[in-house]
Amino acid sequence: MNEFKEKYGSWALITGASSGIGAAFAKELAGKGISLVLVARRKAVLDLKAAELQDVYGVEVKTVELDLTEDGAVEKLAEISKDIDIGLVIPNAGMITYGSFVKTPLEDQQKLLKLNIMVPMQMAHIFGQRLAKRGKGGIIMISSTFAYQAVPYFGNYAASKSYILYLAEALHYELADKGVKVVALSPGLTDTEMPGKIPMDFSKMPMKIMKPEAVVKTAFKGLSHDKSSIVAGGMNKMMAAMSQRMMTRSGVASMFGGMNKKAMDSEYI
Repeated sequence: MNEFKEKYGSWALITGASSGIGAAFAKELAGKGISLVLVARRKAVLDLKAAELQDVYGVEVKTVELDLTEDGAVEKLAEISKDIDIGLVIPNAGMITYGSFVKTPLEDQQKLLKLNIMVPMQMAHIFGQRLAKRGKGGIIMISSTFAYQAVPYFGNYAASKSYILYLAEALHYELADKGVKVVALSPGLTDTEMPGKIPMDFSKMPMKIMKPEAVVKTAFKGLSHDKSSIVAGGMNKMMAAMSQRMMTRSGVASMFGGMNKKAMDSEYI
């Protein structure tokens, strides 16, 4: 058994696994010989990826078609996976809202809170209990570089990722003596489907677009170095540090508000 399997076991669970960072996690873990439970809404896309991973890496892959915003979804996922010895849990599924907070439908803002906050919290609680009983394992929580400050025109999203960051850092301490490692991964702008839906000219922003594969490698670096949180990308690390240590909170909010207002389609401001 390889070293990674010794630490985390033979199975990992990934939500939002049909594309982007979730799909990159699946590929990276399959390459480490880890079998997978992949969760997403798009069954056909998920099954294609599962077949590819099984063919290339020879691992077992189970797919679960599930809308995590539905009532009882996490409990259903827990029931489906109860007989699988999952050692690594990655609640990756999430959504974003953008533009003027008061112009965005309240239904969308509430759905974001459920998917970005309630679902990862429930997964961390349910699977955290299982991992603690196993005496080993890991949880990778997906935060964001937006978590480190208020971000006008992305206010609800940034706030949701702040919750994830602080929850993960607390659980990193709480579960350490149970043999469970917890890390918050904070990606910045990443080449996934999500940025493509935002009406912005990203060339006007100082951050460079990262590849999902590079973001995922950062997460495993955080696990291996026993970090409670880690930011992906040099520029992103610098921006996060600057917002925390070199500027006032109101100054950072004004800076991001100005950049976003300039880059975003005026219809959404």
